[in-house]
Formats: sequence, structure tokens, C-alpha cells
Amino acid sequence: MVVRRVFVGLACAFIAAGCADILGAGFDDAKPDPVQALVDPPKPGTCPRGEKWCGVACVREDDPAFGCAGSCEPCSPPYASAAQCKAGQCAVRRCEAGRADCDGKLENGCETSLLRRGSCGACGLACAADEVCTATGCAKSCPPGTTSCDGACVDLATDPDHCGACGAACAAPGNGTRACVAGACRAECLAGFADCDGNPTTCERLGRFFDDADGDGYGTTEAKACAKTAKLADAPGDCDDTDSRAHPGQTARFGAPRLVDDGKGGKRPSFDFDCDGVEARDPAVAVQPTPLVCPADGGVSVGVPAGGRAGAGVDPYCGERYRTSCVLTVSGFCACQPVAELDPVACR
Repeated sequence: MVVRRVFVGLACAFIAAGCADILGAGFDDAKPDPVQALVDPPKPGTCPRGEKWCGVACVREDDPAFGCAGSCEPCSPPYASAAQCKAGQCAVRRCEAGRADCDGKLENGCETSLLRRGSCGACGLACAADEVCTATGCAKSCPPGTTSCDGACVDLATDPDHCGACGAACAAPGNGTRACVAGACRAECLAGFADCDGNPTTCERLGRFFDDADGDGYGTTEAKACAKTAKLADAPGDCDDTDSRAHPGQTARFGAPRLVDDGKGGKRPSFDFDCDGVEARDPAVAVQPTPLVCPADGGVSVGVPAGGRAGAGVDPYCGERYRTSCVLTVSGFCACQPVAELDPVACR
């Protein structure tokens, strides 16, 4: 901060670079950052019991979206619409409509179509040689709107085993289930996955990001997306997503505050720009709180600012432009008056 010569009463005082020695050192914010654990995700091996490390975060060991036991690959049995973990192993939870897991083998998932004549409506339930299999069971002929494909009465516009034509089966996508829409194969992706490569028959894992409205590289609410955008950040922990000056790790100091909720439906000024909950001025800016003390050597004392800000983590001198300069007159009196500074006290 620029200092200048101030004349007060009958004496002369100089605001010099040594004020800190005269008045006592200020404080800085060399302290642990309480949001650091959020900004820096846990490292492998540090997850709580029952969780495991997968890529950028700890996840439940029994979350099939991240595999089972030690694996992080999604648990996605073929032809299953939902998976689960059983005894640390992937298993079918629910089959696609019209299919069943008749052999209990994970590798082929829900392998059996329940529209086949040999498994019509249930595993092992066979139709007679002169019957076909419909959605309601064995019958002598297929109902209107369906086509017989080797004895299975299907809708070629919606059946993933006969999509658009008999025998034209949709491939089982990883991380999703098959669908046939207007005779064309599609993938219905599981939670946490989407079509990110433009191929409608596959599903790719969504990336983990955080909403970053102010574009400072730190976000708030977790967001899933195929790719990072200008409004998404890799790191969480932003304490104010409306002000790009405020974010974890901020090293700059500012003389103008940001406005935060005061808990009473209004706003209050804050100079916490590194999101650690504590305002910290440059340690070179020394202050002396009330009562005002008149130094015998003609130095400068600084009283409590006129702003009146107080509370946990608040430095009332942040943003102040005025000081109170007190000097000892030749008559032995302490003469004080406000002194305008060129710049406000900057804090972070």
C-alpha cells in the first residue's frame, strides 16, 4: 500500500515501512484449508470400509455400475435390464421384457427369449408342433399386427430379436439394454451412461464434473456429462459460483468484497476469496485495535474501522480505506484524526 506523510496537530508522523514493527505484526491465513479434502479427492486405499477407489472417487463395493468386489468395470449381463452384486459377483437382477435367465449363467445373461416355441412365456414351457408362441402364450396363429418368425409372433417394429426383419437381432450393448424403435436398433443406457460417440447402439460412461457457472475452474453441484464444457469443472469446493474471484486455492487479495447470504434473507460483504471461511489481509498491513494508543515515538495507531463488520472469520479491516493516525504532541496530548489511504485493505 502506498504510504504518505501525514501532519497532525503540532507534530509530524510518518507512515513508514516499519509500521509493522511499531504496531505489531498482522495475521495471514497460513492455516489448513477445510475444503482441501473435497478439492483433492481421496487417494487409492483411503476409501471407507465397504467402498473402493474407481478413477476419481470412492464408490460402494456393491454398486453394479462400478462392478463388484475389486473390479471397476460395470456389471452388465447380456439381455439384462438391471444388474446386481451377489457375494461379490455380478448377477442378473432383472431381464429385458420377453427374456429370462433360464440357465443361470452370467456370461450369457438373460439368454432365453420367452417368445420361442420351446420356452413360451416361461423357461421350458413348449408349444405343440402346430402352435406358435404369442405374448399371451401358445396359439394356433399369430394375432393381427404381428409376424411369425420361426414360430414366434413378434412386432418387427419393436422386437429387438427381430428388429425390422425376422432374425435381425439387435446386439446386446454394454452398459445398457437393447431396444427396437420403428424397426431400428437402439440402446437404452443404464444410469451413469449415455450415447457419447454418436452410435445409438452403444453406451459410454458419463464423466464426473461439477457445475461451474462462473468459469473459475471450481464447481458446486456434481454433474454427469459426456465431455467437459465451459460451464463444468473437474474440481468441487467453490464457495461462490457467481464470483470467479472466489474459489479454493485463491492466492490473490481483493479490496472490494463479494456479497454472501447473511442468514436473514439479506446480503453481507465478505472478503473470504479462498473459500476457507476466514478473511486474511496481507501480513504487511499492520493494525492495532482499540483502545487507541499514542506511541511515544510518534508512530501511527490504527483504530477499529467504521464498517462495523464482526463475526467468526471476519477481519474488520478488510476493504477499509481509512485509518486513525495518533501522535503525541509536544504538550503531551494524544492527537488523533482519520487518515485516507490510497487503496482499500485487500484480503482473501
